[in-house]
Amino acid sequence: MASSIKTANEANVNVDVLVRQQNKSDTHAGGQHLRSPGPYANTISSMCSRNPILRYGEAKWIGSDPDYGALTVLEFHENQSISRTNLKASEMLKEYLISTSQKHPQRRLFMLEGVARNFVQVFGSHFGMDPEFFARQKRTRTWEVTHIGGKTPSLPSLKNPKRSFMIRYLELRYFPLIPDETSCEEPKPLIPQVDYFHLEDVIGKRNINVSRKKRPVDFERDMNGEFDNVGKVSRCASYWGKAYANGGWDAILLLNPPLNEIVKVDRNGNQIDGKPLHHVPFQGGYLDFIQYPEEGTSTAAKFLKKQGPPRTSVLEDICFYWMNHADLVQVGSDPSISTIFLKKIIASHWMHFTEYATNSAHSSNYHMSRSEAFEKYTIATTEKWWTDLHDAHRVCMLACEDVSAILESLRIPLDQPAQEFDPENYLTSSEDFVMIYKKLLWRKDHLELLIRSATGLNAIAGNKEAAIKNANDANRSHEEQIKSLGEAKKASILTFLALIFAPLAYIASLFSMGGDWQPGGSKFKYYWAISLPLAAVVAIMFYFISIGSSTPLKRDLDKRQILNGSGRMDVEKGLPN
Repeated sequence: MASSIKTANEANVNVDVLVRQQNKSDTHAGGQHLRSPGPYANTISSMCSRNPILRYGEAKWIGSDPDYGALTVLEFHENQSISRTNLKASEMLKEYLISTSQKHPQRRLFMLEGVARNFVQVFGSHFGMDPEFFARQKRTRTWEVTHIGGKTPSLPSLKNPKRSFMIRYLELRYFPLIPDETSCEEPKPLIPQVDYFHLEDVIGKRNINVSRKKRPVDFERDMNGEFDNVGKVSRCASYWGKAYANGGWDAILLLNPPLNEIVKVDRNGNQIDGKPLHHVPFQGGYLDFIQYPEEGTSTAAKFLKKQGPPRTSVLEDICFYWMNHADLVQVGSDPSISTIFLKKIIASHWMHFTEYATNSAHSSNYHMSRSEAFEKYTIATTEKWWTDLHDAHRVCMLACEDVSAILESLRIPLDQPAQEFDPENYLTSSEDFVMIYKKLLWRKDHLELLIRSATGLNAIAGNKEAAIKNANDANRSHEEQIKSLGEAKKASILTFLALIFAPLAYIASLFSMGGDWQPGGSKFKYYWAISLPLAAVVAIMFYFISIGSSTPLKRDLDKRQILNGSGRMDVEKGLPN
């Protein structure tokens, strides 16, 4: 017993040694992806044992610029307009934090694009923040199953939206047709940019999903190609806030960088060419959510003079709403009020994606119901369609999970009652996320129905192809039968000729008819007198034999009488069993 325990302990020690060696060989282990020289690095190292998510970073961030990121600070003043300050680097942020004091109430919103290590060091050490806040924002993978990864969410009971939260969303980008530079024609024909290569955001390190059209594609008529040219980009935003006793607060928003450069990559992440793809917001982007004012008022005049959000990045959109529509929000001592426009923008993005998924499903359903399109469906096209529907279902299922996580993080009840429109509080997003979640669930059920329809359609296409194959086989068999009948007819002609000449030759050879018996001789007439009757006898015998072989045998069967259920007489042929 003691020896077995000793052996087990030695094995555990060896495993621990191997794990430590692997961690030492991994330059991104131990929170290296978040650490920069400074006191906050010790905090990250000590927290790795409590939170395993901090241990490993994604390999794509190795060698990234530790000071990259656009940083903007919005300062909220009493009875004054909001001021905006752009800080270019982490050193400017450090100087800004040192120069500002907390003697007077200050309400500041820091917005950072990206999660560069130097900014993590400054923010984390100054505000005493949990490193998990930065680690979750920096992970870009939708799901992870490897050992050196992980994004396990915290328990729902620990969610505190007043303190911090992270929410995900999907942004839609459209890749328009571009002129074919390899063509010599003028004007140059337009070709699609999207093909079977992967797409990646160079700055944000995020993959971009583009789906095939969920219908048969006619390559001769459909110039847009096989793909729908709409990219779905997974994005996220994180909030952290801290309130002070004097009524001031500081809030930090971690945002994704803008989608400026998108390139094609292979499965290993290597760029196919250095030329970025041209892209724009799909259908112009999300809808502006500011309520249209009543005509004839001063508010309406000011509203019409202002342009909508730029939609170049979520940071610039948030700045636009705060700088132009801050009068719609009552800023108090709660730092979470700084997220009111962020939540509304993300809800608008989700509504945009929901409508895109709805229209795609309806388009697929419509084309499946058209007879002219039905003729194009084969086993290959239905299998491809089935795969595309599963891809759409997977994306919709992930969207449901993301919106469900938003409801959980913000502590929004799913069964909240519907309320009438409130012109004073319409910027709240709780009702929006609940309805978006329900719409996504409906769309997921619709896609599951289409998947079952695709399965049935695949069987129909298989039966159709089998029927065509059977018809072709029947035609080939019929042609073979016609050919066989022709050969049989030729054989019967040869047989007939043989029946005539064989007796003649036989008689001549049997009686050794030569000399006077040959043609022109005196006895040649006796040759015909003997041969012709014999040939006639042979032909008659062959005729009767042929008739006998083609006529089915008839049997005399005994008859027996029985009475059926109605009392009438039945006559059955054949012997009883």
